[in-house]
Amino acid sequence: MSNSTFVKGLIACVAVMLAFGGVIAVLNAGNNRPEGVAEDWLTAVGDTVREGVEKDARERAEKIGPLSLARELVQPNPDRKTAFPDLEVGKAEAAEADSVEMPFKLHARVGDEEVEKSGLIVMRKRGDDWRVINVVLLPLAEIPPVPSQGGAPPSSAPNSLWLGALAGSALIGLATSALVRLAGRPV
Repeated sequence: MSNSTFVKGLIACVAVMLAFGGVIAVLNAGNNRPEGVAEDWLTAVGDTVREGVEKDARERAEKIGPLSLARELVQPNPDRKTAFPDLEVGKAEAAEADSVEMPFKLHARVGDEEVEKSGLIVMRKRGDDWRVINVVLLPLAEIPPVPSQGGAPPSSAPNSLWLGALAGSALIGLATSALVRLAGRPV
């Protein structure tokens, strides 16, 4: 088999993998876990004081919820590192028909110290997206436990996506093995 045939096979393999990625994106639409979105928001909020990524972090955070909700969490940071060296989000529980609340715990940089802060993040679903609508600071003893304290783990992807990922991986493995065999090289 010539090199041009091998290159064509390689291009076909890449095209199949890109198509598979597109199928995954379509199947995952609307399956955003609120805990993951809340964690993304807290991470972006923490990065708003980090050198070199402030503008991008503000834009990422504002897409999920107003930065004004985090004013009690983020302190001026002279060393320009992330505002939260660690953070954790617990399992979301229904608060109202279209909203959930979940516990969070983090350490916020305040000067040279790290101060523990905890509370609840309240989110509302709009279309396929979750939005942060409130942050309530509470003592750790007054919120449901986060996973590191024995609380329930955050929700997981639906079983259909896990099974689809396994089936897709097997198909990609079979397709690439077949292409390598066609190229005349041993697997």
